[in-house]
Amino acid sequence: IRPMPTDAAFVIGTRHSVVADPCQDYARAGDDWVAVADGCSNGGHTDMGARIWVMAAKKMVEEHGVELLTQPKLFLEQLLEEGRARMQDIPVLDGLATLAVGGLVDKTFHAFLQGDGCVAVALANGGLEYWEIAAPNNAPLYPQYMLDAQHLDQWRKMVCDVPTQVRMFRYDDGGTLQSIKTLELNEDLFFAKSWSTSEAYAMLVCSDGVFSVPNKTPFDVLSELFSVKDPTGAFMQRRLAAMQRGWARRKEDSCTDDLAVGGVWLPTP
Repeated sequence: IRPMPTDAAFVIGTRHSVVADPCQDYARAGDDWVAVADGCSNGGHTDMGARIWVMAAKKMVEEHGVELLTQPKLFLEQLLEEGRARMQDIPVLDGLATLAVGGLVDKTFHAFLQGDGCVAVALANGGLEYWEIAAPNNAPLYPQYMLDAQHLDQWRKMVCDVPTQVRMFRYDDGGTLQSIKTLELNEDLFFAKSWSTSEAYAMLVCSDGVFSVPNKTPFDVLSELFSVKDPTGAFMQRRLAAMQRGWARRKEDSCTDDLAVGGVWLPTP
């Protein structure tokens, strides 16, 4: 059996590059996991916060195993402990970043999303399914807010206690939308989802930059991201670079927001 194919990539959006801002998204991949983070555009130096939260997640899965994703509440607790230690000397506004982590445990894909973002799977029947977090009042619950009760209370007041929604879109193998589902996150302040490998053969976790490509639906962008010919080496980096070259060649616009993506594919015999 070959090693598990995992890779991650991130690119700066045109809205940031034209004003010489740094890319505020970040992504890393390990042997059996991927993590992406999206720094808040209205925060401080959140490119730093995105890196800190991804590296906190990296430490969690490398020390405790990717199996920790099967217990999302425990994963969040330990993530916040690690984040608190890393953020001690960091201004609050610099730490505002969302986080999405994915991995494969025993024949099951697992995803964990905190704040906002997207998780998508390529289905065994040729279809595609994705879930997106729709933060109320465009105010994601950043992990940084959860480090103390005062910040969490301020966030609740900011969103007027409106529940965070998660929306699912499922397409068939011809690209026709088959179903839409909406859930509300109440007591659980994160979103976790899993799929068996009999249902899906690949998974992506993405920042919300996947929704920022002009004149393309999320389905279009995710389908392009899943069009990996050879899931070895830096395959997500190659795929994202090829997409950008294709958009430029066809004189199509690139993503306006920064985009980070991590991919986990089933290993091939």
